[in-house]
Amino acid sequence: MSSHVDRSDRLKYYEDIVSTFEENNIAWCNWEYKGDFGIYTFDFEKLISLSPDVEFIKVLMHKKY
Repeated sequence: MSSHVDRSDRLKYYEDIVSTFEENNIAWCNWEYKGDFGIYTFDFEKLISLSPDVEFIKVLMHKKY
């Protein structure tokens, strides 16, 4: 069993919270505890960051991907 959230669910979650915060003029930031820190893909076996996660960055920028 994986301790990580399915990618599609993760993107939808962030899309929902970012749009809600933006629509209500609520300041926000993203900080993941014990994870891949969000904007980079992450190799959990080697514990290293890889390339920028363009889809996720677009969600954080409140743009459709």
